[in-house]
Amino acid sequence: MAPIGPGGPSGPLVTARVGSYMDALESDLRRHVHGKGITVVRIGDDIAVVVRNDRLFGPSGALNGDDVLEPLGAILDGYVHTSVWVNGFTDTAGSPDTNLAVSQKRARAIADALTHEGVAAQRITAQGFGEAHLRIITGDGRKEARNRRIEIVLKANPERTTATR
Repeated sequence: MAPIGPGGPSGPLVTARVGSYMDALESDLRRHVHGKGITVVRIGDDIAVVVRNDRLFGPSGALNGDDVLEPLGAILDGYVHTSVWVNGFTDTAGSPDTNLAVSQKRARAIADALTHEGVAAQRITAQGFGEAHLRIITGDGRKEARNRRIEIVLKANPERTTATR
């Protein structure tokens, strides 16, 4: 699939242009992937794309999110000056160790899928947090779909220039 985004500015991204670069990325994300269990949130110059696990994984746990990952990968492939942080989270059902392992496995699966969709692997970091950072506070052993999610945090990577004297 060809990149959807504008591909950013020609040449390096400079710090002064980060805001407008991320504005364009946010606009493309909202136009092509927002809705249906996917939320796009702007946090300063960073963007978080939050996707419920049921939009990405089938009941057996197998990856099943091409309708989300293909357009997302196409957009991110065009914005080469961004780092992509794929973070996995679970609810409190299951043991903390199992939840951590599941969240790590799911984050890695999404990172690999984005690489398959054309996003350069060196731009992507995957991490699982298990049941840490719950969106909905529950007691132990509780199923809560809103806590089972992937958060993809996008950060601009402007070229650093050094001033000469």
